[in-house]
Amino acid sequence: FWGLVAGITDLSIVMENASPLLVNSLVIIKFVNCVFTNDKLQMKELLEDIEETWKIKHTNSEKKILQHYAEKSRTFTIRYAIVLYATWLFYSMTSIVVSGIYMILPTNETYTVKFLYRMDHVLDIDKYFKLLMLHGFISVFYIVSVPIAIDTTFTLYTQHICALFECLRYIANEDAQTSGRLHHCDVTKEPPINTGEFSTADSRICCPQLNS
Repeated sequence: FWGLVAGITDLSIVMENASPLLVNSLVIIKFVNCVFTNDKLQMKELLEDIEETWKIKHTNSEKKILQHYAEKSRTFTIRYAIVLYATWLFYSMTSIVVSGIYMILPTNETYTVKFLYRMDHVLDIDKYFKLLMLHGFISVFYIVSVPIAIDTTFTLYTQHICALFECLRYIANEDAQTSGRLHHCDVTKEPPINTGEFSTADSRICCPQLNS
């Protein structure tokens, strides 16, 4: 932001510093939105509810459903973190790698060290390069960590809710099948020989739906 304001009259400086500023602004907006629009107690209660759900004794099928969606959430979290942290490393290490190459390889060309964003009009990049890179390395790490933490947390909630609905669907199907078996009876069954007749009571025993 400082470099952008200091070089606001230079279009090239504005163009080079606008994209990092835009990314930083989006991350800050995401963080502020998460902090002020979500109650911390409610977020904590959701995590406690997930923990309590896992402590409940489930059937094998219900347990498999919960494990399936938990594994999907875990897989997404790992892949998402790997992609963003890899982006962080490639973005932050580019200047260091290029500088190292020019120092190792013999060349007659003079190379001006470049920072992650345009700061040469404000500071002496060659003099403060290591400190600036350390600052940029740490700051970009935290900037990348914000969307990882927020997005993966909401993914965890979403996958857990999907697992609960899938369990409800499974239980409803099981209840429907059980009810169908209980209500199925042979109405043509002959009455007991000792009574000599087919009474209403006998029909209720043979056919449970008549009890309703």
